[in-house]
Amino acid sequence: MFRIVRFPSKIDNFFRSLKTEFRFGHFEYFRVLVLLIAVSWEDRNISSLHKFLDKDHFPHRTRYNNFMNIARWEPEKLLANKAYESLESLSLRAGETIYLILDDSKKDKRGKEMDAVG
Repeated sequence: MFRIVRFPSKIDNFFRSLKTEFRFGHFEYFRVLVLLIAVSWEDRNISSLHKFLDKDHFPHRTRYNNFMNIARWEPEKLLANKAYESLESLSLRAGETIYLILDDSKKDKRGKEMDAVG
């Protein structure tokens, strides 16, 4: 098992634009939780996610529970802003078409035999 001692600077750019959307320092909790969810495959609660953090460098797990229970941010606004930012980064020209493909099927998407592949 590994421990996260500090937040990776390589992915800091993704979170930088989101910092102003949080109140009372909750940006740090959000940023760390997203990282924990990304690196842990099947952990489903804060306690099991928190085991990846170095206890000397990150707050106690109850602080993350508090972040999840008390909404001091507006997720809809935050996601909309991030979506617009991503669209602007594509540098599209007027009239150019974008295709957005959403796949919420439960079928296997990897392997030797998959449905509707051809």
